[in-house]
Amino acid sequence: MTSAPARHAAPQTSLGKGLAVLAALADHGPLRVDALAERTGLPSSTVYRYVRELVAFGFIESRDGVFVAGERLAQLARTSGWNDRLTRYSSPLLAELSTTSGESAILTVLVGRSALVVDRAESPQAIRLSFEQGSLLPLHAGASAKIVLAHAPAAVVDDVIEHAWPDGPGKDAADRRLRTQLAGIRQAGHATTHSEADQHAVGIAVPVMCRGTFACGLSLAGPAYRIDAARARELLELLHDAGRRLSQTLTATADL
Repeated sequence: MTSAPARHAAPQTSLGKGLAVLAALADHGPLRVDALAERTGLPSSTVYRYVRELVAFGFIESRDGVFVAGERLAQLARTSGWNDRLTRYSSPLLAELSTTSGESAILTVLVGRSALVVDRAESPQAIRLSFEQGSLLPLHAGASAKIVLAHAPAAVVDDVIEHAWPDGPGKDAADRRLRTQLAGIRQAGHATTHSEADQHAVGIAVPVMCRGTFACGLSLAGPAYRIDAARARELLELLHDAGRRLSQTLTATADL
């Protein structure tokens, strides 16, 4: 059983109220108005007013009554110093990995309660999986996101699992299954998923470490008809090699 989130003291200024809504979404992921009110300490009527303004400016988006971080927040994340320096070293490697593997290569990092696609190189093949640079992925689905969640702080993991599925008869089993999967990913050193984030797609991901700390996830994704078990093993070897090289580069770089 989980306790209800603590109600924080409500901010007093208009700027503070808007920032409180943004901070709640950045810290806790997709939320409805009632949950935003609980997280921010603001009345639901006040939250409604602020989310309308934030949606209009593109900072958040509404998806069937659930509010998520929008493109403008993703733009801010893309322009952060860390991500900018990271892509400086990852872009040539992703291009090489995509060409060698024939599949799309993706680099993801943790931003709030989402996985941010910091960089990607699309497959040269006509039928391929496409990822938009700067897009935010839910952490509980797909190899590119699960590799990030598996190495996220415990508080992030707990919060993502708590909100990954609506309450219902199958929620506890789904929660346990995801925790088991995350433990398996950490033990195996990679994540492999089938038809999770995209139907008929296979994703394979490895962690990239920098000075002993998780830096980003490196993954390959493509249509399932091209990636059988033998091909998946070949792609995993390519990822491990590329991940080791990127890790060595990041660890040796003074400005990271």
